[in-house]
Amino acid sequence: RALLRALHFVKEDARIPEIAQAMKKGDLPAFLAGIRASGESSFKYLQNVFSSVCPKEQGETLALYVAEKALNSYPVPGACRVHGGGFAGTMQAFVPTATTWECKMTSSTENSVATRISGTSKPQRTLI
Repeated sequence: RALLRALHFVKEDARIPEIAQAMKKGDLPAFLAGIRASGESSFKYLQNVFSSVCPKEQGETLALYVAEKALNSYPVPGACRVHGGGFAGTMQAFVPTATTWECKMTSSTENSVATRISGTSKPQRTLI
């Protein structure tokens, strides 16, 4: 596992300046491609999408799957990735603004619920 994690960090160090340059130039497709590549590497090689203490818990993995499917369904796809590690982290999502609406999040230790409270865009489908 240590070798895979080291390979991720070496590649990630090379990727960060490319992502930063794309952001500075306003090149959204290149920026999002870098975010996707970073997230995929993190998932595969850094292996921080689940807690090593409780590997049967796969909530973050499922959330990434659902978010990726939703974000790839838009004409201009967004991107998502795990952020943080060692404790399964959180998900970072870049959602096209034309598809967003204001939501109120409620959360408990068992689940999270997003409720639409305003906005003109409507979700295109229910994912789960």
